[in-house]
Amino acid sequence: MRGYIDSGQRGTFIALARGNQAAFRDFVKTQGAAQSGEISRLIDEAQAKCKLLHCERGIYERIGAKIGAKMLGEVLFTLRPMAKPTELIKGGAVYSDRSRWTLDEYRKFAPQELENNPELYARLVKAEKGEEVGAHSLEWYRKNNPEYLREHPEFYAQMLEQAKRERDKQNKQT
Repeated sequence: MRGYIDSGQRGTFIALARGNQAAFRDFVKTQGAAQSGEISRLIDEAQAKCKLLHCERGIYERIGAKIGAKMLGEVLFTLRPMAKPTELIKGGAVYSDRSRWTLDEYRKFAPQELENNPELYARLVKAEKGEEVGAHSLEWYRKNNPEYLREHPEFYAQMLEQAKRERDKQNKQT
């Protein structure tokens, strides 16, 4: 759960936990200590980007200890930076040119636009993180953003076709 091992190693570590509990506890303790530095770095970075208040640090350290550094990094990435009052006052004039906006600025000043435009979100994430972000699954859109599917029937048709191909592929494998 904390991301210490990948799914391919799961069986090996279950056998280790059953056969040599002391060795397994030592492994978990060592991994936890190794990740604590990364967790602190992620929290420092989030605070520098105004995503967290200083008083929230302890909460996120405990969360990181439970879920691991990788998952904490994903959680912190999704947080919106807090807008400063001066940014809100100047927002209309200073931020009217959206061509230079970063992901953080969209999260602050136009979160609904990100929600309604997955292509824009994917482009901004790629610019910030340097990696491709795949679109959400059809189930995600149905649960979290059905309005987008209604407003974009061609996208909905694509998602239906993709889901059908994935089901067919899984059926062939079994």
